[in-house]
Amino acid sequence: MSQFEPIVPATAGANTETIESVYSAELANSAHRLHDAMVNLIATQCTSRGATVLSDPFTVDLLVQFRAKEFIVEVKSVTSRNYIPRLRYAIGQLFHYDYLRSLASEIPRRCVLGVTGQVPPESWTVHFVTNHLDFDLLSLQDRALQVRSNDVDANALFGPKAP
Repeated sequence: MSQFEPIVPATAGANTETIESVYSAELANSAHRLHDAMVNLIATQCTSRGATVLSDPFTVDLLVQFRAKEFIVEVKSVTSRNYIPRLRYAIGQLFHYDYLRSLASEIPRRCVLGVTGQVPPESWTVHFVTNHLDFDLLSLQDRALQVRSNDVDANALFGPKAP
């Protein structure tokens, strides 16, 4: 597995709490920017909660260390036309990265699937990802990160900040 390096979120004080998830022709031509913005949003939020965030451009989007767990995060840019193929691709990547990471670390891990769009609460995806696969699901809702997880640490890391 490649060498992970700590990443530093966008400049301190910059408005990195939300990103826009409106689809347009311009956005379709620049899906990589939305992907990178969501990865940065996740990294910034995790860092603000005391997690260590690592990146390796040759494998997983983010490896996050928090509360004696590792979270393997893979984000996919999606549209209504490519949603299922991109979901399948991400799941395969997460299983692969999880296996590779198991060879390097005995720390408990969670797989986290992020999609750059809204996932309605009634979507089959929520149950499939969180219950059937026992992964965590991140999406965008009202220009902010939405977490769906059965894991208390994942909810503390990715969910809304407690008052």
